Amino acid sequence: MFGKDKIVQLFNKKRVELSMSKGFALFNEGLYLYQEEKYDLAFEKFKQAEKLGYKSCDMYLCMSYVCDINEQRNVDLVLKYLDKAIKCDSDYGYAYFLKGATYSEYCDKYDLAIEYLLKAKKHDYECASLYYYLAKCYDNLDETMKALAAASTCISKYPDSYSGYMAKGNIYYYQNRYKEALPYLLKSEELGEVETSILFKISYSYSTLKDYKKALEYANKMIFLDKKNPVAYYRKGFVYYNQKDIEPALKNFLEAEKLGLDQNDWGGMYSRMSWIYQSKNDNEKALYYSNKALSYDIKDSFDYYRMGCLQMYGLENNTEALKYFKLALKHAEDDEAGQIDVYIDLSVLYMKLRKYTLALKTVNEGLEFPSKFNNEFLYRQKIAVLYKMNRFKECQKIVDYLLEIEANDLWALQACGMLKFGEKDYDTAIECFIKSEKELKEINPWAYAYWSFALLNKGKYDESLEKFSLYSEYEDQKYLEYKDKILIKSHINKLEKYFPNNPDLEKIKEKFAKIINV
Repeated sequence: MFGKDKIVQLFNKKRVELSMSKGFALFNEGLYLYQEEKYDLAFEKFKQAEKLGYKSCDMYLCMSYVCDINEQRNVDLVLKYLDKAIKCDSDYGYAYFLKGATYSEYCDKYDLAIEYLLKAKKHDYECASLYYYLAKCYDNLDETMKALAAASTCISKYPDSYSGYMAKGNIYYYQNRYKEALPYLLKSEELGEVETSILFKISYSYSTLKDYKKALEYANKMIFLDKKNPVAYYRKGFVYYNQKDIEPALKNFLEAEKLGLDQNDWGGMYSRMSWIYQSKNDNEKALYYSNKALSYDIKDSFDYYRMGCLQMYGLENNTEALKYFKLALKHAEDDEAGQIDVYIDLSVLYMKLRKYTLALKTVNEGLEFPSKFNNEFLYRQKIAVLYKMNRFKECQKIVDYLLEIEANDLWALQACGMLKFGEKDYDTAIECFIKSEKELKEINPWAYAYWSFALLNKGKYDESLEKFSLYSEYEDQKYLEYKDKILIKSHINKLEKYFPNNPDLEKIKEKFAKIINV
């Protein structure tokens, strides 16, 4: 006969066996539902099985997957069930892979991700995605050589998978090596990875290489893939914007806005819209979009810079412009190329305020950056400042330097013409103006006046009148200084001696009536 304790012991053992048997049955029910993609019902069966004492690596992997695909993804639960799976079978490499992938994809814990991905390899589990995640993690830890090695291994072992090509393309892309990235991104697309992020990168890469036709083609592919994706229209808008084709750029930007583009994820669009509206002389909308750009949590130097330009050039509020240019510099610490534009326009602002010493100091600060950052524009601005300060010899040195770099630099040629006129070298001045005439209207309308002055001094009266007539059409008189107005008035008086009652001269006099009658 069994004693009381022995009877209880045998009863408990039998109860556990029955419970385990029932738990296994519940697991199988859950597995069937899981395979039918009825994940919520499957998960409940798995939980009941676990409650009855059933444990298996497969069940916990299924549970982790259900937590992963849930709309309210709970990463902690995903990791919890993966840990349970590993505890059930510590030699199962796939579980380690999933944990590494989770750390990489959702937690940005790249060191831990690498640790578990390498454990997966150690336990004889390999796949293309494993090498993709290794490459991604190494790249995020700035271990570029290891990242490229992992991507190359993936391509070598799994040449028919897009994963390795995508990994390698991403590495080059995020290093701004777009020409190198492009072949791998294209191969990734060819092998079946046709989704918006890849198409975006391909389009953007083509834009950086100035192949706008291809850039537009891939932006359109994004739209074809998902007509409700605001990022697709954002990308298409930028393709047009970079070609200065503002109407289709604006159309696509407005569509992206309508579809709810998140500026915190895709910045810069609203500031570009502000510029477009300013160029269309709609300062009200320009201000609206500039304010909208600055209303988001994430804003960069360009957003402040754009507002500064709008305040200075559009709204003529120099105090506000100064404030925003200073904010732009403050937020541009890691963007050397972006700072250059700010230094140029801040110097222009100081010139408008007739603070020439500050204008020169500002442009010199910009010139301290490495020469690869558009320094020719800074040199042009420095020439403009020095010219206003009557430091002509320094101007000429910089002009000579720019012409040595590029003999057909139209801006430098017109500046040279202005300086040569000051030296009374009228022949050279005229020659320089002729060479730069193609863009003189946009570069410096005031140069037309000096061209006219030089021609008059050479006795070429008809040509002088012709050039001064052009000058009168292009000049924005609100920017003229007092000494400029004196020169204009004096020149008109000289022309009148040679062309009394000339209809062209009368038109010029009408345009400059306020100056003449002062």
